[in-house]
Amino acid sequence: RLTLKGQDDDFDTDNGYVGRVQFAVAQREANIADASGSNGFESDNDAAGSANTPFTAVKFSNVSIYGPKSDTTTVVNSNFKRAAHIRRNSQCSIYNSVIAGFPVGLYVDGTTCESNATNNLLQFKNSIVSGCNAPLVVASGSTFDITAWFNSNNNTLQYDNSNLANAPFNTASPNFLPKTGSPLLSGADFTGLSGFDVVSFRGAFGNTDWTSGWVNYDPQNTDY
Repeated sequence: RLTLKGQDDDFDTDNGYVGRVQFAVAQREANIADASGSNGFESDNDAAGSANTPFTAVKFSNVSIYGPKSDTTTVVNSNFKRAAHIRRNSQCSIYNSVIAGFPVGLYVDGTTCESNATNNLLQFKNSIVSGCNAPLVVASGSTFDITAWFNSNNNTLQYDNSNLANAPFNTASPNFLPKTGSPLLSGADFTGLSGFDVVSFRGAFGNTDWTSGWVNYDPQNTDY
């Protein structure tokens, strides 16, 4: 899946969704955001954050979220919020992925989600958070040690997007392929997972550009 210049959330899951998503990329534009708050991932069990079943327990793998900030100094629409906002008792899990270029990286929001994370019902593993002003966030007053949880799950924290991919923030002509030596080219792990293609790379791309031949990044100026 490819989503470009969206306005609200790129991957929004709730109300008991339990599917699997692999090989997806989202790219945002610095001035296009929604008044409700624009996120990359947003996941709720339901609007009330109840314990109603089935729980939202979607599993994502090999997703690339490139937000509006090519670096932490980029000025963007104030409605941009988080690369991944997991809230309201969701059991959403993200594996082998990269989230980059948002004001906030990963936000595990609220005691129910923190409990889900502690009990391995909500997982974030073998993934990268990069180029976010506040990489890891919990709710105000929380004592949940998100940094220790993040590190214990074989994740990578970077403060610089420059060595991830060739041109992932270029909205006119993006190139999402990892750079030579990029941490995206290795580090994936599918231990305990089923229903996914097993690959070595993190994010949506290895050495093959699966958008080639069918994606037009400038359709307004193309003669058909």
